[in-house]
Amino acid sequence: MIISLNYQNLYDFDLESDFLLSQREANSDFLMTTTWDLNRNIDILNKGDIGAVGLAYGIRLNPKFSLGVSLNFWQDWLSNNGWEEHYREETSGTQRIDFDYGPPGGVVNLVDLDITNNISRIYKYEFRGFNANLGLLWRINNMLTFGAVVKTPFEADLDFQQTYYSRLAWPGFENVINSTSSEKQKLDMPLSFGIGFSYRFSDAFTVSTYLYRTEWQDFILTRADGSKISPITGLSEEESDIDATMQVRLGAEYLFIRPKYVVPLRAGIFYDPAPAMGSPDDFYGVSLGSGIKLGRYLFDVAYQYRWGDDVGSSLYRNLDFSRDVREHKIYTSLIVH
Repeated sequence: MIISLNYQNLYDFDLESDFLLSQREANSDFLMTTTWDLNRNIDILNKGDIGAVGLAYGIRLNPKFSLGVSLNFWQDWLSNNGWEEHYREETSGTQRIDFDYGPPGGVVNLVDLDITNNISRIYKYEFRGFNANLGLLWRINNMLTFGAVVKTPFEADLDFQQTYYSRLAWPGFENVINSTSSEKQKLDMPLSFGIGFSYRFSDAFTVSTYLYRTEWQDFILTRADGSKISPITGLSEEESDIDATMQVRLGAEYLFIRPKYVVPLRAGIFYDPAPAMGSPDDFYGVSLGSGIKLGRYLFDVAYQYRWGDDVGSSLYRNLDFSRDVREHKIYTSLIVH
């Protein structure tokens, strides 16, 4: 049996986006038509992470069957367990109001204004909670192995703080809003679980597959006033249409075994959907990896390419656009036995 104390950095919120959005909108009400021509410079910066200190216990009940459990304390014992969302917008443009009094060509311009609007918004969150992970490993025979894991749902405590600044101006007018607020919130973290199989064709060649499901429809934020929203869409729980996601992964490893060292060659493909309004956003990926085992030392390196087309509309639902994602990652690890 094994007892261990672990720290896992589980969610990374670092993200930076900036873009220019040009908008032209026109609204008609009876004989009045209001037209906006706006250029919006938008900067979004998210930073922070949350992790858990885990007390883990594993036991091999017999040569073929093992069980494990990890008790996870999501606290700010080792780092600031939380994240920040910074939003900044600088808008400039014009507002025009026309009056159509009937006959052909009978349009009178009533208002033609140059408008500026600067917005700064900062959200800060501190995250605390507790849950458990349960796992098993079953060596069905010398070639086939089965594994399973369940990560229990839990209700996390959130300390939320908001800072907001806005300055709307046109000739002869200025409106400035500057406010701060804070409140206690609750965040329901969803149940997730997975199963996997590996098949060992020989001492050198192994193939594995893995399925993992997360119940994102149960990912709900409860505000201090009792209202419930989906953090994925920003809409109320009743208005949001979120489905669970199912990850599918397939990988293979071949070992070049030599008397003094071992060099692995690994490759994989995966389908890794992200929760979104209506149906999950589709992401796909491939990976390649290698390394070396030399005595007590084991070094690994892997490259992952992940992509998705027409995704992220839930993040920018008020702007009515999506994005194409091309993501490159390098992973490394060093193990000393």
